[in-house]
Amino acid sequence: MSRMEVNSAYLEIIRLRVHQLIAYPLELIVNWAGYPFTLLIYYTVYTHVYTINPQFAGVSFPLLLVYFSIALAFRKVAESLWEGYDVEEEIKRGDILMYLTRPINYFGVRLARQLGKFIAMGIVFIPFLYIFAFWMGGTWLPIERFIPGLFLATLGGVVVFQIYHIMGLLSFWFEETWGFRRAIMVTSWLFSGTMIPLQLLPDFIQQISSILPFQYQAAIPAQFILKQAGLAQLAEATLILLTWMIVLGLLQRTLWKKGLLKHDGKG
Repeated sequence: MSRMEVNSAYLEIIRLRVHQLIAYPLELIVNWAGYPFTLLIYYTVYTHVYTINPQFAGVSFPLLLVYFSIALAFRKVAESLWEGYDVEEEIKRGDILMYLTRPINYFGVRLARQLGKFIAMGIVFIPFLYIFAFWMGGTWLPIERFIPGLFLATLGGVVVFQIYHIMGLLSFWFEETWGFRRAIMVTSWLFSGTMIPLQLLPDFIQQISSILPFQYQAAIPAQFILKQAGLAQLAEATLILLTWMIVLGLLQRTLWKKGLLKHDGKG
C-alpha cells in the first residue's frame, strides 16, 4: 500500500467517524450534556463568592462567567481527543494484532478516530461560541479572534490524546490503567483554568501550569476571544505544545515497541 493510499485510509476513518456522530448525534448530546450543569454550578458558587468579595479575580461577575463559559467550551472540544480506555481494552483482548500486519499503524488509526470526533464536536461548538459571544457582547466578534483559540485547542487536544494513549499503553504492564487516566483528569481540571482563574492560584502552581499543556486548550484560547492574550502568548503556547508533542511522541513510540515484546497475542 502506497503512502497516498495509507493517508486516504486515515481520511476515510475520519470521514466515517464524523458521519457517524452527525447522523447519530447521541454521543454528541452526551458529551455536551454536562456543559450547562457545570456552568450552573459555577454560577451558584461564584454568586456567593462575589457577594462576600465584589473584587474577586479583579473582574466583574458577568465577565468571569463569560470566561468560564468559553474556556469550558474549548475544553469540551479538546476532550473529544481524549482516549485511553479503548486502548486498554484492545490490548487486553488482543485486538491490536490486526494492526501489526497492516501498513497503517495503531496510533494513526486511534488518532484518526478521535480527530473525526473532534471535527464533529467543532461543528457544534464553533457556531454556538460565535452566537454566544454576540449574545453576551451585543456585537459580532472578528473571526480572527477565534482562530488562535481553535489552533491552540487543537494542538492541546492532540497532546492530551498522546497522554491518554500512553496511559492506555501501560496496559502492557498493568492490569488496570483507569487510575492513571483519573489522575490526569484531575490534574487537567486543576491546571486548565476552568475551575478557578489561574492568576488566583499560588505562584508555584501558576509556574507549573505554564509548563503543562492543559491551560493551552482552555484558558488561553478563552483569553484570545476576550482580548486578554496576543501574539507573544500564541508563540509561547505553540512552542510549549509542540515540545510536548515531540517528547510524548518519542515516549509513545518507545512504550509501544517495548510493550509489543511483552504481548503474547492473546491479550
